[in-house]
Amino acid sequence: MRRFSYIFSILLALSWVPDLGCKADGDSGDADTDADTDTDADTDTDTDADGEMGDTCNNSGDCKDNVCLSTTDGKKCTKPCTDDGDCTAVSGWTCQGFDTGSETVYVCAPTGDADTDADTDADTDTDTDADTDTDTDTDADTDTDTDTDTDTDTDTDTDTDTDTDTDTDTDADFSCQPGMGQGGVSITYAGTGDDGDTVQHYWLDDDTAPTMELDVQSWVNWNGPTAPGNFPITATEASFETCGLCILAYEISGENYTKVYMPVAGSGSVEITAITTGDAGVGQTFAGNFNLTLQEVTIDETTLVTTPVAGGCSDSLNFSWSATAEAFPEG
Repeated sequence: MRRFSYIFSILLALSWVPDLGCKADGDSGDADTDADTDTDADTDTDTDADGEMGDTCNNSGDCKDNVCLSTTDGKKCTKPCTDDGDCTAVSGWTCQGFDTGSETVYVCAPTGDADTDADTDADTDTDTDADTDTDTDTDADTDTDTDTDTDTDTDTDTDTDTDTDTDTDTDADFSCQPGMGQGGVSITYAGTGDDGDTVQHYWLDDDTAPTMELDVQSWVNWNGPTAPGNFPITATEASFETCGLCILAYEISGENYTKVYMPVAGSGSVEITAITTGDAGVGQTFAGNFNLTLQEVTIDETTLVTTPVAGGCSDSLNFSWSATAEAFPEG
């Protein structure tokens, strides 16, 4: 099953390196083994050097399997698992699931810690973009001319001109999440995964604690583009179940995705100006732009069926990208 390219850490170890993932139906347990990849080069002198399961850690970079887990006994290195047999290296540890808000990640953890950091708080925040620009021009010109002649005539003229103009403009930003696609950081990956060749671009508003994410993905085995061109948004591209060229935006709270957005069918198009998919895409440019409307949706984690949210936020979004693709991280 093709999964979302989630940007999260297991519990406290936040990393925004995405997951190559897959798009075909399959075992949901296997989909979680790539849940956390930390590429930050952090060095902490107070952690165990080998980073084996059960060793003390500060972040995922301290751990052999790139997973730093917050337990009742402090932060400990762990690893992904499929059953309790994967966790026998540390006495009393079992394979447990942690809810990220969009999927369940299975890692080895001390028995009884499964709910320690499971964040199930609902996001009820409403973001409203109401930027009002007010321009006020006030000219107060006073001219006083005094002419005095031998007849003692005094002429005093005072002209006062005061003009006040008020313009109210609403920003053309993505009103559902103001600032989406502006500034921030980005990275592009190319390679071959469970669904064949792919190339994917990721934008985030922050590289350590992101609150917004915007993805552009081409999946070759799902008829995603492999050459430059202009690609209209049809019903196929409006669903994560069927899209080969997938556009997704997220709102992020802590370690959870709280809202997901996908294009509205017929709302615009995506222009790809440079693309090379698969392993051949590493070191090549992936570039393009889109002008379309995104709407809030829900995506079933098992079937990937995508459903618009009744009364959910929607707005147009223009976005351009150009980057040199890197190889997907190992693991």
